[in-house]
Amino acid sequence: MKYAGKSRMRELFLMLNSLAMFEVGAETVSIAEELMLNYNLLPNDALILATCKYYGIKYLASLDTDFERVCEAEKVTLINNPEKAGEIRF
Repeated sequence: MKYAGKSRMRELFLMLNSLAMFEVGAETVSIAEELMLNYNLLPNDALILATCKYYGIKYLASLDTDFERVCEAEKVTLINNPEKAGEIRF
């Protein structure tokens, strides 16, 4: 792997610092359990989607194909390609 350089690494960390972190509490875990049972999701995928649902997050960016059917059913818009990302209107 080629070293990206200090300026590129700085850009990456600035971007990461702009991301929001969400607490996962008992209610979110309960939603995740339901999602696991209803859609046969893995625990980490269920926690991601449960967090979206709990906090009212409308969009989920992921290339994980497990989210394709589940996001539609749970009314969360899956952004899984650049074209879809360009369609987002806030």
